[in-house]
Amino acid sequence: MKKAIAIIVLGLFLVLIPYNLRAELKKDGTFILPKDVVKYPHKWKTAFINSLKDYSIQVVSSNVRFGKKSIRFELRPGDCGVSKSGYSDCKNKSERHELVPQNKDRDIGYSGITWHSISFFAEKFDTSKYDHNSLFQFHGDGDGAPSFNFSLDNSGFTVQRRTACNVKEIAKKYGGGNWKSGLKACSTRWKENAYLRIMSKKEMFNKWNDVVFNIKWSEKQKGFLKMWINGGLIYHYIGSTDTPNESTAFQFGIYRYYGGRSISSGINQVAYFDEIRFAKGKKSCKKLKLDDLGYNCKDLENQSISIIDKIY
Repeated sequence: MKKAIAIIVLGLFLVLIPYNLRAELKKDGTFILPKDVVKYPHKWKTAFINSLKDYSIQVVSSNVRFGKKSIRFELRPGDCGVSKSGYSDCKNKSERHELVPQNKDRDIGYSGITWHSISFFAEKFDTSKYDHNSLFQFHGDGDGAPSFNFSLDNSGFTVQRRTACNVKEIAKKYGGGNWKSGLKACSTRWKENAYLRIMSKKEMFNKWNDVVFNIKWSEKQKGFLKMWINGGLIYHYIGSTDTPNESTAFQFGIYRYYGGRSISSGINQVAYFDEIRFAKGKKSCKKLKLDDLGYNCKDLENQSISIIDKIY
């Protein structure tokens, strides 16, 4: 009897021990994430392997939204690295631990209509320390600005849309008639882009928040992005969603920019992610199995919002 109890206790202990993804790194530079947490058709990697520590990205059982596991990110001052292409976060006053799609995988890149979900738990921190603090984004695999970035800052949880930068006539206007110069100057300050608060600080910290996206991908002004948080439609954009000549995909983790502040003035930041799911097709919301989280697809799709974000 005592032996059986000891085995059970040991089993529970082992289940609760976190393991770091650094130790799970494959020869091709990718991580295989637990299906309990991530249900996506491709592998994942980090572009900044040389900045990974044992604490950086862990699979844990101590704080989950659904199931038995979640992914815990911890970012500390000085956690910066250099990508294979030579881009240095350290030189650009940035710090990050993110997971991005493995670009060699044929499933990377979205088209048509897609559905996505992600649940996040952000531990409270002093948002005034950083000018930019991203949790997840839809980003191309080239040099273009992310079409949609979702970030924590002093005003709360925000969406930063830069899709207007992908429109040549708009980029030329801000680049002195030169499209490429306009792309380099891409900013949420452009009147055709947007920087909008979608949640207050009070709502976003120290609790699980469930996010659902429905997106129609288009380089033309025929696309859309709808975003629900905790079952309510809070953002609806109509216009181009894809970056020309780039393959857009979803990435998540913690990425922050500290601007004119010193590294030593920074703080540790922790965020958990769970139930990261993907489905393709106009009527594919049900494939996300949102009933696991207490939501009904029909209820979500029947919602509308009075303020719609547009480029023009």
